[in-house]
Parts: sequence; C-alpha cells; structure tokens
Amino acid sequence: MDDTTAQFFVMLGSVCDNARLADIPVTVRLADGREISGIPQAPASPALGDDELDNTGYRDELVLDEIRVKTADVRQLTLARDA
Repeated sequence: MDDTTAQFFVMLGSVCDNARLADIPVTVRLADGREISGIPQAPASPALGDDELDNTGYRDELVLDEIRVKTADVRQLTLARDA
C-alpha cells in the first residue's frame, strides 16, 4: 500500500472513531459503487492483531448500523450534521 492510500485509511478510521463518539452518521461509497450510511458502531482503532489494515493501526472492518464493511473496500467517506 502506498503512503497516500495508507493515509486515506488512517483518516477514514479517525473520522469514524470521532463520528461514533458524537453519534454523527457517515456515508461510505464502496469499490462496487454501493453507498452505506449509518453511525459507526465499533471503534476503528486500535486494531487487534490480524484485523489490522496493512500496518495502519486501524481495523479492516467498519460497522455502520450493524452493517459490516471491509475498510479496504471504502473509496469515499462523507459526513453531515443536522441543520
């Protein structure tokens, strides 16, 4: 994994951890084009052994409203707050 890709996943994990703490929903677009929205449920970090995504310190799985998503499949992340 190159540095830019690794940084994307570190930022993704950090945003999801913070969104989980604040109950802010996020939307992820996956490599296959699907979009999944929800409040992250499980912490993205710290990774525990074999679930780490390529030495990023973050897990290779996100849980959004009980839907499990492979972190490596995420291509875009958006978040919004209520007006």
